[in-house]
Amino acid sequence: MNKILSLPEDLKQLKGVNYKKIKSCTFAKYTQTDTSHSTFVNVGSHLLTFVRKGYKILHTASKDYKINSYETLFLKAGSYTLSNVGLSKGVYEAYLFFFDNAFLIELIYKYKDFFKLDQKFQNYEIFWVKNDK
Repeated sequence: MNKILSLPEDLKQLKGVNYKKIKSCTFAKYTQTDTSHSTFVNVGSHLLTFVRKGYKILHTASKDYKINSYETLFLKAGSYTLSNVGLSKGVYEAYLFFFDNAFLIELIYKYKDFFKLDQKFQNYEIFWVKNDK
């Protein structure tokens, strides 16, 4: 059975990670030199991932979502199955931003005019920002 990775708590145990914790937020630059497939991850706080090199796959019961380089994925706290795939020389690189509910509420309150989302987004399984190439 594969080990379940708990993030951001397990960041300090991973190779290729530089991170900084500030109050209720954690910022990390994650570099991986070999591809990982179907890793079980428990995300303890919300996570915004910006894929810099390679691509990430979010595996769900209904389908797999491929998040390419220069795309951003938001994951609420919870359990996920993820793959990280490196392309050039097998390198996968991502910037991770972990934050709690208090930070999210403060951000939404401060920028409430910016966050007026259409109700149609409520039924989406995931939220990510795609590259417009």
